[in-house]
Parts: sequence; structure tokens; C-alpha cells
Amino acid sequence: MKADQDITVVLLPGLHGTGRLFEPLTSELTGQVRTQVIAYPSEERLSIQAHAQFAANQLPQGRIVLLAESFSGLVALTLLAWGTPSIEAVVFSGAFADPPRRWLLRLALLVPNVGRLIQWTPKLLLRRLCFGAPVSGEQLALLRTAVQDVPSEILTHRLRLVSTVRISTETVFDVPCYYLRGRQDHFVPYRATRWFERHFRRFTLEEVEGPHFVLQTNPAECARVVLRVVKKIDDY
Repeated sequence: MKADQDITVVLLPGLHGTGRLFEPLTSELTGQVRTQVIAYPSEERLSIQAHAQFAANQLPQGRIVLLAESFSGLVALTLLAWGTPSIEAVVFSGAFADPPRRWLLRLALLVPNVGRLIQWTPKLLLRRLCFGAPVSGEQLALLRTAVQDVPSEILTHRLRLVSTVRISTETVFDVPCYYLRGRQDHFVPYRATRWFERHFRRFTLEEVEGPHFVLQTNPAECARVVLRVVKKIDDY
């Protein structure tokens, strides 16, 4: 059964800022719901507010379900704080409102040109850190290509944003919020979900099997969650 034809699922990417890593998920959603991937400029050191303004300028007409992965949770929260009425529900995947694993971020930023280190991480370590389970060579190649498409200094800049930006607000948002969490996410701890639970009047935690990169490793189950969100919008 197809989801509401008037709704577009808009996908905001993680730290890499490209749309490449959404390919497994959008393949699952094809024919079920309209999708639009927003990729951030790869040559500019934008603030979170500038990322949000860039995304706002790309939003389609009509009703929107916003899916924000990891880093883009900060961008999505900024859009919601500004008031974007066309966003009728938001799905956060591995997102956070303040720095996760602060000690790890501080340590990473001590490494000169950490962005280049991310780009050239050995396959075995990449598999362990990002996927935490056996994955295909195709999945590893997809991740490698996504991060190598972005200048290393931009990756370093975004990592610095993650380590310093905190969303401070007393606002309790009315828009329905779904937090899609991989049960084996070693990057963003479970406690990160509590901020969203406190700041969204209608909050649902959806846990599925997978690591931080759950949209890539378990796209079929993640697509089912997204489609349920789309179909429930008119129930609110």
C-alpha cells in the first residue's frame, strides 16, 4: 500500500553531508513514498544555523516528514525552533542535542587533520567502529566513497561543531517525534534519547537491530518505520 501521495520524506545526512549513504533506504522507499535527499555544500564551513538555512531553502512544497541522521539532528532541531509548519513529523536517527561521547570527540580533535584520518581508516577498524557486525564490501565501499567525496577539512569542521554545539531550549515541540535507534549504536548512547523525550510532546522510540549506521545496515526495517510514520500523520 502506498503512503500519502502528498507527503515527501526529506532526508538530511550525517557528518559526511552527502546523500550517498541514503541509497539503501531510498531504494526500499521507492514506489512507496516520495523522497528528497538534501546534500550540504562540501566546500563551505557552515555553522549549524547556516546548514539549517541551506536545508530550509531546499524544502519542497507540501507536507513533509523530515528524517535527520546523526549530525543533522542539530540541523532539524534548528529548523523546528524557527517554526517550519510544513514539517508534520520528524524522524531522528542516531541524533543528539549535545555532544555524545565527549571524551572521544575531544581526543579525535587532538589529531591533526582528523577528517583525513576518517577518510583513510583501515577497513577492519571501519567495519568495527561504524557497523559493529559483518557487512558487505558494498556497504563499506559506500561509506568510504561518501567520506572521500568531502574535503577532509570540512569533515574536521563538522566534527568540531558536533563537539561544541548544544541545543538549549525550554520549548516542548508539538510535532510528532520518532527516534530511530540502532540497538548496537556505540557512537551515540541511549541517554541521548532522553533529551528528545523531554522536548517533544509526542515522542516515540523505535529501536531496531543495527549499529549507528542503522539506515545502511538495516534499511528494510528502517523503511517500515518511516512508512508507519507517514501513514500515521493524519491520526494526529
